Amino acid sequence: MEGIEWFIKGEYIQIQTHRNRQRNISQLAQTKVKYIGLYVEQSEDVVAVAGCKYLKTINIYRSKENDFSSWSKVTADTISFKSCKFAELGNMARILALEDLNVLGCRNLERFTGDNSTIKRLIVDGSKKLDLRTLKTFTGVEVLIINSFTQELNLTEIGGLTSVKHIDFIVSEAGVLAYLRDEEGLWFAIKTVESWCSDHKQVV
Repeated sequence: MEGIEWFIKGEYIQIQTHRNRQRNISQLAQTKVKYIGLYVEQSEDVVAVAGCKYLKTINIYRSKENDFSSWSKVTADTISFKSCKFAELGNMARILALEDLNVLGCRNLERFTGDNSTIKRLIVDGSKKLDLRTLKTFTGVEVLIINSFTQELNLTEIGGLTSVKHIDFIVSEAGVLAYLRDEEGLWFAIKTVESWCSDHKQVV
C-alpha cells in the first residue's frame, strides 16, 4: 500500500485487502490515525500497528496471529478482536495503555493465557469453546460480560476475581451456581436458571 504515509490528517482508517498477502502496510506508523480497523493477513500487519503512536481504538478482524508482544508502546485503551481464528489469546498486560478488551465472534477461542491483570473491562461474545477457568488471568477486571455461552456456568471457577464489581451473563442457557465475595468480604450464593442470565442481572 504505497503512499499510506500521506494520510497524516486522517483519524480513522480501515484496511481490508481480501487476503492479499503481498501488501505492505509498514508505513502505517507514519500516520496519526486514532482509530483503526485491520483485517490481518500476515504477522507483519501486527508489527506495523506496533509503531503507531496516536491510536485510541483498535479493531482487529479475522486474525490468526495471537502474538501481540510488540504492542507494549501502543497507546490504545480499547482493543476489539472480531471473528479472529486463534485458539489462545493472552498477555494483554504487555499493552500498557489497554483497559477495555472485547473478544467478539472468535469461535475458535479456547483459553486466555499469561498476564491479563491490567484489563478493567472484558466482553466475550460467541466464544462457546472458551474454558471459563482461564478468566482468572484477568485478576484486575472490574466489569465482566459474557454473551452467548452455552456451556454449564459455575462461577466458583472464577471466584478469585476479587476486583469484579459487575457481571453480566447474556443469552446463556445453563443455570448458574455462584459463590462471590461482596465488598465486606462476605460470601453468598446464587442458584438460578436461564432467566437469571437473560435478565442481565448485576452481581456486586
